[in-house]
Amino acid sequence: MATVEWIQQKRKDKDSADALCAKNQQVQTLKRNQQVACTSRRKEQHIQSRASMNQLLLCIQSQDVVPVASKLQRYESSRKLLKPTTG
Repeated sequence: MATVEWIQQKRKDKDSADALCAKNQQVQTLKRNQQVACTSRRKEQHIQSRASMNQLLLCIQSQDVVPVASKLQRYESSRKLLKPTTG
């Protein structure tokens, strides 16, 4: 009888080990799927950010705006012309 009990115990041990292995595989698969989903979300956010930035740049470029440096230069030259001379 001891042999039958020993065989039954070995089967239980093997079943437990198989169940543990299957559980570990499920956990690993879940982790991989979560990493892929996270990476996909990051890529999507990056694409959306770039699209928004491009739209903003196009909007800025389409406006007929004088750059700040040239405005400053014009302001300084007009101040020189208007500056009263002391003498």
